Amino acid sequence: MPPDIKEQRLCAYCGSPGPLSREHIIPKFIFNRHNRRSKERLLTDILTHSGPSNTPSEPTIADVCSQCNGGFLSGLDDYASGLYDRYFAHSYPRGTEIRFDFDFDRLSRWLMKLAFNAGRSRNWPPEFMEQLRGFVPYVRGISAAPPEFWLLLHVLS
Repeated sequence: MPPDIKEQRLCAYCGSPGPLSREHIIPKFIFNRHNRRSKERLLTDILTHSGPSNTPSEPTIADVCSQCNGGFLSGLDDYASGLYDRYFAHSYPRGTEIRFDFDFDRLSRWLMKLAFNAGRSRNWPPEFMEQLRGFVPYVRGISAAPPEFWLLLHVLS
């Protein structure tokens, strides 16, 4: 390939040429809820000219088209955000029994999305990334979970 021709980057989920947008590796709702206090402290530091000079940043990867990002990926994050608010944003007394109601496919698709995003951003081994790429149709909601797919989930408080 001639040096003046760049290889066209394609959406990691649908293969379209874009335009590409930034996908949050850690969903924005998690970052916002866990950094709310840090952001309040940062604002105080800025106003009083004291404290650390760096700002918390939201890790992103710029290889997802805006249609996927604003479509099914956003829908998966919305679903997980609802679960978070319902079950994980609260403290419960020790021994409290909680019935965790969830949609297996939506939760599984969201967790696979997180793994796929993290792997691309951290340059996980190619053989592992190929396995994760095999789950992309499932994450997109256009195929069923592969028969060898298991989700082992243990919720701790």
